[in-house]
Amino acid sequence: MARRYSASQIRNKIRQAQQKQQQAINKYNQQVRRYNQGVKNAVNKYNQAVRAHNVRVRANRQRVKNELARLSRQSSISTTTRYVVYRTSVETLHQSYTRLEKSMSRE
Repeated sequence: MARRYSASQIRNKIRQAQQKQQQAINKYNQQVRRYNQGVKNAVNKYNQAVRAHNVRVRANRQRVKNELARLSRQSSISTTTRYVVYRTSVETLHQSYTRLEKSMSRE
């Protein structure tokens, strides 16, 4: 024979089931928030590294540009063979570096 439950017992069982369900939902939401925070931290860390790299690249490009300009100014004054060879070497290196950067940016 089936067991009989009073109305308060049924309400109590329903409330317990609702609390258990709410706890499961809260636990799931907490895990989702923790995962999303981890992803956000990883993205921020990556973006920070990219920004730092870009700053270094810009600074290096500016140094090369300044040095090439300085060498160009020097060539119009009195230059010796040593400076001409050095200047040519730097310009060749710069052109090679620029070609390499362009080919890498196309990929």
